[in-house]
Amino acid sequence: MVRSGNNFMNLPGVQAKELYIIKAKIRRMKRLWTTRLAAFILILGLLTTSLGWGGGRGNWSWSRTKSAPLYPVDAAALEQELQWLEASQTDQGALAQNPRQTDVVPYFANLAAMALVRDNPNLVRRYMEWYLGHLNHPDRFGFYGTIYDYHLRSDGREVPSLDYDSADSYAATLLSLAAWYVRSTSDLDWARRHKAQLTEVAEVITRLQDGDGLVWAKPGLGVKLLMDNSENYRGLTDWAWLLERLGDGEASAAYGKRAAWVRQAIERQLWSPWRGFYEWTLGGVHVPTLGPRWYPETVSQLYPIVFGVIDPRSDRAQLLYAKVMAAFPRWAEGDTGDPFPWAIAAYAAVLVGDINSARVFLAHSAQHWPPAEERGPWYAAESGYLIRTVQLLDQLAVRPN
Repeated sequence: MVRSGNNFMNLPGVQAKELYIIKAKIRRMKRLWTTRLAAFILILGLLTTSLGWGGGRGNWSWSRTKSAPLYPVDAAALEQELQWLEASQTDQGALAQNPRQTDVVPYFANLAAMALVRDNPNLVRRYMEWYLGHLNHPDRFGFYGTIYDYHLRSDGREVPSLDYDSADSYAATLLSLAAWYVRSTSDLDWARRHKAQLTEVAEVITRLQDGDGLVWAKPGLGVKLLMDNSENYRGLTDWAWLLERLGDGEASAAYGKRAAWVRQAIERQLWSPWRGFYEWTLGGVHVPTLGPRWYPETVSQLYPIVFGVIDPRSDRAQLLYAKVMAAFPRWAEGDTGDPFPWAIAAYAAVLVGDINSARVFLAHSAQHWPPAEERGPWYAAESGYLIRTVQLLDQLAVRPN
């Protein structure tokens, strides 16, 4: 059936095709500018609030005022969170999902341990040595330098799952953790002793890196993810930095080029200029707007910001964050439709300057998931990002006296 409005269908074939293409382009441009205009209005509203133009309270800002604390977590609450996370370490050195110590997911443990580097570097060092002591030689896919998830039995035995969620992210976040540890402690001797093992971990990423520059998530899975590749960029960059500190300039330059290749590939393969946001996976389902799903499409947009693929102060980062806010305006109150808290979003919020949403998330978390042995969907990595959010606010001098 031909709609009456489509009169161009009565034209000769070539003309009809050309006119159809022109009209399709006009429709795409209308959608693009409608999306951009909505994002611009949202950003303008946030900025006017922060600068006081709209009579707001100025929560969207990099405030350095100590007299007006911008978040409700006090020192005692932060100490409780640190203790909860520290209690998740086993006698063998693993960092479990929670103090019940039943399961270890090294990827989440890496993210959690980053929050402990400043306050408990000894715990972090023990954990990294546990990780390096459990590298596969090889795993069931024939890969060296990977690590399985583990189930912990009541008698203390560690039972490998013989699988992992993603080989690339496990490796990348361990490399970032090692660099984070050395930056904080200047313990280059530890890095020097474990250089060969860390190199083995780094080679997991380079072996999975495809000809287009993106990294496969794991052997045989067949996906290249925005979240993982953001972490891969950061991990290879951090490893290159650490190698430079160890005096291996040649290897540092080689891994630095690998990191740059990942970053270029994210821009070339995953950034969609028409939509104004990233595809969450190469070859994934293309959607015109973010939402209605929080994970993976929407929250993935925060990963290039968190892991340094783009500058949090850049126009793109601000636009991406505004689109996330437009799709899920109450994410900080847990209204995402996802069972997990996603504390990484609060960390991203502080990076882009949305102090208010970070404050709301911290208050919501304190009310719904206070430190206790049973915290529902809360697990080690959530604690890690909550602590890091508070630490970042501390660096911005917004903690109460």
